Amino acid sequence: GTTAGENTFPSGCSNGIDDDGDGYTDCDDQDCYGVGACGTGGENVIIITSSIPAGTINSSYSATFQATGGITPYDWTLTNNGGFSGLFLHTYTGQLSGNLDQCIGTYTIEVQVSDSTLPSDGGPKTATKQFSLQVNANLIVSRTSGSGTSITWSSPTQNESFQASGGHRGDINWSLNAGGATGFSVVSTGSDTCDIRKDGATTAGSYVFILTASDALCPGNTANITLSVDVTSAGSVAPYTVGLGGEWHLDECTWNGTDDEILDSTSTFAHGRSHNMGSSDDPDREIGKICRGAAINIGTTTNQYIELGHEAFNNLGNFSLAMWFKVDSLSSGISTLFSGSDGSQHNTMLIYLNNIGTMFTTHLNGPVTGSFNIGSTVADGLWHYVVWTWQSSDGTEIIYLDGAALTDSNGGTNTSNITLADSGVIIGQEQDSLGGGFAVNQVFSGWVDEVMVFSQVLGSSDVSDLIALTHNCSDTCYRNPVAIYYMDESTWTIGNPDVLDSSGNNNHGTPQETAPGGVNINASGRFNNCAQFVRANQGRIDISGLPVSTAIGDRTTVTFWMNWTGSNSNMPIGWLTYDLWFTSNRFGFNTGGGDVFGISNATAALANNWHHVAAVFTNRDPAHNILYIDGVEQSLSLLQGTQNSNRSVGANLRISSWLNNTSYSFDGLIDELRIYDQGLSGSEIVEDFNITR
Repeated sequence: GTTAGENTFPSGCSNGIDDDGDGYTDCDDQDCYGVGACGTGGENVIIITSSIPAGTINSSYSATFQATGGITPYDWTLTNNGGFSGLFLHTYTGQLSGNLDQCIGTYTIEVQVSDSTLPSDGGPKTATKQFSLQVNANLIVSRTSGSGTSITWSSPTQNESFQASGGHRGDINWSLNAGGATGFSVVSTGSDTCDIRKDGATTAGSYVFILTASDALCPGNTANITLSVDVTSAGSVAPYTVGLGGEWHLDECTWNGTDDEILDSTSTFAHGRSHNMGSSDDPDREIGKICRGAAINIGTTTNQYIELGHEAFNNLGNFSLAMWFKVDSLSSGISTLFSGSDGSQHNTMLIYLNNIGTMFTTHLNGPVTGSFNIGSTVADGLWHYVVWTWQSSDGTEIIYLDGAALTDSNGGTNTSNITLADSGVIIGQEQDSLGGGFAVNQVFSGWVDEVMVFSQVLGSSDVSDLIALTHNCSDTCYRNPVAIYYMDESTWTIGNPDVLDSSGNNNHGTPQETAPGGVNINASGRFNNCAQFVRANQGRIDISGLPVSTAIGDRTTVTFWMNWTGSNSNMPIGWLTYDLWFTSNRFGFNTGGGDVFGISNATAALANNWHHVAAVFTNRDPAHNILYIDGVEQSLSLLQGTQNSNRSVGANLRISSWLNNTSYSFDGLIDELRIYDQGLSGSEIVEDFNITR
């Protein structure tokens, strides 16, 4: 009735099995004491593992060694690590683990096992064995900017991104065989990533590219990807980035004066920072030309400026300085767009407007070298693009304004190279000492965006290409609409919230009318259905609960498609005493003072056709409202009446008339209305204009 001992089973003391079920195996079981391998003078210990598996470079590894004979338990020791610094052999389990931190190849390691034979019995007994450890490669290259290996290159600014994955000890070095195509290069963007970019002109056609990744510490560890690239005529030209030494998009969400907060997107890394700016400037920065911009000295402020990295202005033999700008107001002296100091000469590189905005003046290495007559003033509330070029060989300067070359009436020249000092690259103030010495009658008051400096002279076609550049706005401060009304419903019931808000905020609109037929669904919308309003019957749609800011200076943007009949005294949208108004052949913002801050000749421009409207309302500051028609910013002026400066948006909005009453109901069609709880930049409005469904 008793269980047989471990020693009574065939090979019971050396088979690695707990035969009798008492929890002890082989020589650890007292039944095996003195029996065979477990006794004095028993069998020698032997490593029975014949080989270990291969591994991959710089990756985790595991293998387990086994032994037989002798007296267990065994102790394992790694007596030769083969040059690997990260391998560990577990003393009791015989498991080898760690990281294979050597390059591709075959390495010899050695392990030793010791049994538990007592020294008095001649122990411990040991065995040693060498093993070949093969380290293989598993590096691969994959495209991360799209799927597949066939690429159509249709723009000179197109980038294609790639990543190396798999084991590698060092950073990845990249090389590109472009198959005979000129104008392409590969640029590392991280320890294992890269971009293929244009850096020159290419003959349109089809090419086979081979992109190779190489481990910087293990030359034999390489991988490549073969790409079929079709370069179109549009993608064959040289990109604007040729000779680009600094590019500041000025798109960051918030500035507070921190070093390097204004990012240079080139490899020069000439980052900058703001001065005397903070979160209170964000509403003004929202309305840049392309995404956010720099809002400098808006209103009565005079101490603001931005400082750019001087690294982009080092020993320039030729240069082109480019930027978008919009004047808020002109200083009584000069309005300084850009001021560069070399540390001792503070007019090393200077460009400013006169006090009526009709002339640019330039200085190079001290004296005035250029006077460029504009003609009409640029203080018109619109964005303008300026490019200032200089050629050191003969001192020739050209200024392009909105793509047109201006005439230099000064004729002064300077041929010495330009180097600017740290703290000496300033936008918005004129330096009389390095990084200081500013005068209040020389500040720039307005907006600046998309600043670039090139180490070459750009031509007129290059300038035209820069004007057409845009990019997507992406960060937490670029928000989706807080309300969207497609107006595609098949039925509405007067008095019910049937005009659906598709933003997810569920601020549905309620159709109302004083007489039947005031508001209806029309199947001839800009996209699908739309709302039709009949002025005589005072149709309207009321919206409540909108999550918009009413803080002073904050902005709200309303965009919509409109087909106006041309009838007089219509309001397509309105808050409480703050609206858009058609009256007397004029269209623009109204604050209840009989005022129109807007455009004239509205009937010819807008009646009886679909037009996209984007209206940016500024709380308590209607003079800073902005109006876009069909994606184009309008030059606004106060055409009649008196503006009330205490008007703000609110949680309630009316489509057709204002909230005060129904006397200004709209006559025509409205479609695709969106409300944004922020001011939109020019590029965002163009994006809204281009939305199709």
